[in-house]
Amino acid sequence: MGLVSSVEAKTKEVLAMQRVMDLKQKKRERDMEQSMKLAATRDRILWVAGYYAVLGLLAGTRHLTLPVSYTHLRAHETPEHLVCRLLLEKKKKNKLKYDIRNKI
Repeated sequence: MGLVSSVEAKTKEVLAMQRVMDLKQKKRERDMEQSMKLAATRDRILWVAGYYAVLGLLAGTRHLTLPVSYTHLRAHETPEHLVCRLLLEKKKKNKLKYDIRNKI
């Protein structure tokens, strides 16, 4: 009976060590994958920064300003900007009506 329990204990110990080794391997793989993702992100950021720096040098400007679409501007519009824009559009519309009436 003592020999069987000794063998079972050794088997359990070996299985536990194998499980620990498997968990460590999975952690290493997960860490490696995360490191690769971070490196790829860092490389993309550096590439984009370098690209815009080169464009800035080519344009001869200190700060690069690229045109953006009207839709892009509207996507970042705050409620205050919206009110101002609508008031300006209304003013412009009324001015056009007034100009047309005076020309007739």
